[in-house]
Amino acid sequence: MKKNLLSITFLSLSILTLLTSCSKENTSLDSIEGSWDISSYRLNEQELIGFAYEDLSFDFGTYQNSKGDIVIHTTAMGSAPDSDTGIYIMEDHDGIVSIRTNEESIKFNYAIDGGNLTLFGVDADGIRYSMVARR
Repeated sequence: MKKNLLSITFLSLSILTLLTSCSKENTSLDSIEGSWDISSYRLNEQELIGFAYEDLSFDFGTYQNSKGDIVIHTTAMGSAPDSDTGIYIMEDHDGIVSIRTNEESIKFNYAIDGGNLTLFGVDADGIRYSMVARR
């Protein structure tokens, strides 16, 4: 009986150690990390999904050392898919994220509600960007 109890205890501790030591990408519902499919993309209130873009998505990489990599996948109407890379920086985790690519840098207010992400920002020229995305 004592031997069985020790075996069960050892097995339980081994499984617990194995489960807690596995590392996965942080894709919890409250994290910006992971892939997001943009369902609405507006510039100054003009919807671009279905008009200028067939498809748009963001891949926010793991956030480390005050930044993370981002890949922006786009498919313009009638064009082949394209990608642009950059970085994103969280601004004190106050719901503000800066996205920087070779073309531009924009600070966005963002909110995550379950599997939904909303982004709103204004660039240096005063153009308003708003996006709605799902995982």
